[in-house]
Amino acid sequence: QRLSLTTTSLQNVVISNSNDVIYYEVVTPKWEPTMTRVSKMDPKSHELEVVAELKNEIEKGGASSAPSAVRLRGQQFRPAGEFWTKDGSASNLGA
Repeated sequence: QRLSLTTTSLQNVVISNSNDVIYYEVVTPKWEPTMTRVSKMDPKSHELEVVAELKNEIEKGGASSAPSAVRLRGQQFRPAGEFWTKDGSASNLGA
């Protein structure tokens, strides 16, 4: 499967294939830099569903750092460390 990334930054990106059967939108609005939302588009209805939210910590100077907490499909926020190890690889994503 060939995917395209359309991006202005890693916190604002669209990931899709040529016919949009696979389509994810990752958005961190300028007016809400503490929250990144990952939405998946339903290929039949073309509606976006929020599948994950990431709480971002803001460093001095206004730059956002790594996410501090993650929420999947409306569940409660959990510490980001439950999802990523210190080397940045994924862990426990299905739980």
